[in-house]
Amino acid sequence: MRVPALFHWHGKIQPGISDALVTGLDIVPTVLRLANLSANTDSLHGVDIWPVLADEEEGVRTSFLYYSGGARNWTGALALRYRNFKAHFYTQGTVQFHISCHIIALYIYC
Repeated sequence: MRVPALFHWHGKIQPGISDALVTGLDIVPTVLRLANLSANTDSLHGVDIWPVLADEEEGVRTSFLYYSGGARNWTGALALRYRNFKAHFYTQGTVQFHISCHIIALYIYC
């Protein structure tokens, strides 16, 4: 699912449209960078998206795993987005495809 996001910072962010893959998890690392604050990045799941907002890069990630957090009695990955593709593992109340999320993450992040 693509959800629009609006960012405004007069003189810093130019008007435009981006197809970059970002999530709400990316807000905290980006704000910390802009505030010149450091944090334990191992505990943050997001990435700094300032290069995307500043129009310096087209995107900082190519993939993302969507987890349910226990919704619908399913605790694994609900979907995997890779570039413009998205694979759904849980549809209409049943698990369509079951795979270890650790194996998926290994392929994405190595």
